[in-house]
Amino acid sequence: MSKKSAIVLMGAAWPLLGLGFHSIYFGTVPSGAAFWAVALGLFLSGSLSMALFLAVLAGFQAPFSRGLIHLGYLLFAPLGLLAALLAPGPIEASAGFGSATFLLLAPVAITLFAGVTIGIGLGLTGGLAVAARTLATRVQRQSGDPSTVRVRA
Repeated sequence: MSKKSAIVLMGAAWPLLGLGFHSIYFGTVPSGAAFWAVALGLFLSGSLSMALFLAVLAGFQAPFSRGLIHLGYLLFAPLGLLAALLAPGPIEASAGFGSATFLLLAPVAITLFAGVTIGIGLGLTGGLAVAARTLATRVQRQSGDPSTVRVRA
């Protein structure tokens, strides 16, 4: 599967997952223009999260490091989805915003909340992967065998 198709596929999956969870947990689905604003925000969030995941994953070649990146995405993508669903709440509660402003701000807030959450998760697990690679390099150098010094990222 190409990177572009993976990004589009994840972008399409997030609105389905997010609105499905929203309907199960809250008992309703946004209606009218709010539905499309939330769906657009979730699509952008899903696409951004997959693009960020693939960009971070490309920096690592070792199976352990790549496994940590996969683990980070698996742990933090659901949190990002929940953060994205909670993002429009403060905008709706504000009395100073009209419906047109909500339609513009909701996708931005959803994308921002989800992107920050997933970025933190991938940053944490990416840091663990770099630390593991550094530790493995030091252990191999101390063993004295020059053939084992080559460590993949």
